[in-house]
Parts: sequence; structure tokens; C-alpha cells
Amino acid sequence: MEELKLPLSESVVSIIGMGLMGGSLGMALFKGGFCKEVRGVVREESQALAVVAAKAAHVAGTDRKRLLGEADLVVLATPVCSIEEEILSIQPFLRSGSVLTDLGSTKASIVNAMDKLEGDIIAVGGHPMCGKETSGIGSATSILFEGALWALIPTRNTRPHGLELLLELISVVGARPAVMDVERHDSAVACVSTLPYLFSVALMAVVSEAGQDNEFVRELASSGLRDTSRLAASNIRMMKEIIDSNRGHVQRILSMSLQRLEDLGHLLTNKDTKGLCDFLKNAKEERLRLFPEGVPEAIHGPGAPRGRG
Repeated sequence: MEELKLPLSESVVSIIGMGLMGGSLGMALFKGGFCKEVRGVVREESQALAVVAAKAAHVAGTDRKRLLGEADLVVLATPVCSIEEEILSIQPFLRSGSVLTDLGSTKASIVNAMDKLEGDIIAVGGHPMCGKETSGIGSATSILFEGALWALIPTRNTRPHGLELLLELISVVGARPAVMDVERHDSAVACVSTLPYLFSVALMAVVSEAGQDNEFVRELASSGLRDTSRLAASNIRMMKEIIDSNRGHVQRILSMSLQRLEDLGHLLTNKDTKGLCDFLKNAKEERLRLFPEGVPEAIHGPGAPRGRG
């Protein structure tokens, strides 16, 4: 295998899909001057003007042969349902020894497609754990990846240089790398990413139903509902694709969560005050372990008003 072994600073990076994720990566690389050139691949030429104007790429367009042929690193930032097809369609345009990665939220089908690549393409699955409920180049920002964990999933076509190049990229955009296998990744994502979205959707469904008989449901809505329902505003097509691509793990995690809700229901039915307090205490302690910054004292803290939230 011919490995190019260029540092990121000397590499041409081509990003396919210049929406929130791809656009933000392009902005971070462009703004920091971290690579030789950023090239953006879009569906329509009209989008290319917006990408260049946003300083998300030095050049952009629809000509894949031109924009990918000299790339040292190619990043697939298209919707997760299309990445597998993209891997196969772009292979003829990739130069020998180049590195291919993606930003997809689930990895099983993507890694499977990367395993089938022929020739000297180095492939590593990737997933930065960040985003917004809004999408498109207009929502992109150069600081999107700062502080985020960026999962790397090796494939049969992963080589040391490919990992090294991606570790460098992750570092310069301010993220933190974590290498893991595909099963652990997809199981974890179902729990910490997809499940919060589904809970947010279910919460808004309950609010809608309860609000039909009680006008004060919406009137009293404030920061608590706003914060816990934020993900319900996410792009529906994108979330449907993520759920479909990871259905088994999502169903398993959802079953676990429904069991926990049943447990809460039993505690209330049985008027088990101690059990309820223990349940709430365990949840709070787990939250503080995961996010040590905790919850602002203003939310039912000492001396705080017991108002809406």
C-alpha cells in the first residue's frame, strides 16, 4: 500500500456535504489554517457560493473528480443513510494512499462498506459527538467541535497513518479522540444520543395531549420544558435515518427506559416514599458524575424561588 504520510498542514482536505457538520469542519480548518486547502463538495453549484462565502472551503462545487482527485483526506459529511452509497460511488475518484473518514452518527453499515473498499484507500469510521437541532451551512460554526468527544472506529482498511492524520485533525479543531469498536459505539449512541431525542419527542406529545384539556400547560411552560424538549426540534429526516440505521440498539435501550418508567410508576402507586427518594437520588448522583459542573443553584437550590422551571 502506498501511504502518502503527509501531515495535516500539507494535506488537501475534501469534505462531501457542507451542511452543519461538514461546514463547521471546513470553517475550523479554514479559519485556523490547519491544512493546505479545504475543498467542499455540494449537490448544486448554487450551494458552492454560500460555502465559499462562509469561509467553509477555499473552493467548492459539484465536480467530484476535480475536487476529490488530489485530496489527501476525504470526509463524508452527508446524511447517514447516504454514506454507505457515497463510499462506493467516490472510490474511483480517490487517489492511492488517501484517507477516507465520515461523520455519521451510526457506524455498522458504514464500517461494513469501508471494509469492502479495494485498492490502497485508508478508511476509518468517525463520529464527533456534537451538533445542533438546526442544520445547513447557515448553522455551521468553527467552534462546533471544541470540547467534543470524537469517536474513531477502525476498519479492515485502517492503517497507522490514517489514524495519525485523524488524531491530528481532531486535536486542531479542539475535540477529544476515542477509539472504539463499532458495536460499543452504536450501543452507546443509542443510549446517550438517540434516546434523549425520543424522550424529547415523547415529552412534546404528552404536552400536546395534556394541553388540549388544560390551557395552563402551555402557559406555565418555562425553562424546564424548554431545555428538556430542545431535541424535539431536530431535523426529522436526519433523526429518522439515524434511528433506522441503528434500530436494534435503539429498541433495546428504549425497552430499558420504559422499564425504568414502570419502576417509577410502581413507586408512586405503592406510595413508596423511600424508594422514590432513592430513585431520584441515584439519578442525581449519576448526572453529577457524568456532568460534574452540576445544576445551577437557581434551580431549586438553597434560597432559590420555587417558581416555574
